Amino acid sequence: MRALGGDGDAAALNAGEGVGIARYLAAVPTLAARGTTPLPGAMDWRALRGGGGDGAFDATVRSLAERGRTLIGQARSNRGTVPNSAAPAFLEVPMADRTLAAILAGGTGFAELGADGTSPFRANLSTLWRGATGWW
Repeated sequence: MRALGGDGDAAALNAGEGVGIARYLAAVPTLAARGTTPLPGAMDWRALRGGGGDGAFDATVRSLAERGRTLIGQARSNRGTVPNSAAPAFLEVPMADRTLAAILAGGTGFAELGADGTSPFRANLSTLWRGATGWW
């Protein structure tokens, strides 16, 4: 960030980790469907693929989603340290925040992971608006 004329390192690190958590959680259903074990623990992945619930799974997902939202909030609070030339790198932040909020609001059921209910048209329009205004 310093190379672009600002001191937004903390904002960039927090935003990057928050977005990474959101995208990882959104990928969990696909990873599990392919037979991998994307989250640690002694979980019955066959039951989860079938839509069953698991308390340990829900707790792990909720904890990760809360951590991601906290990091995104910290990045947004340091928004003033990010130079305008670096703002396009943060356009993913609002979409990741919506995904994490949907995971937390939806009870973290396995079937709902990553589904934030936003239409692709609205998401693209929102990204265009944020890119034009620099507001993330």
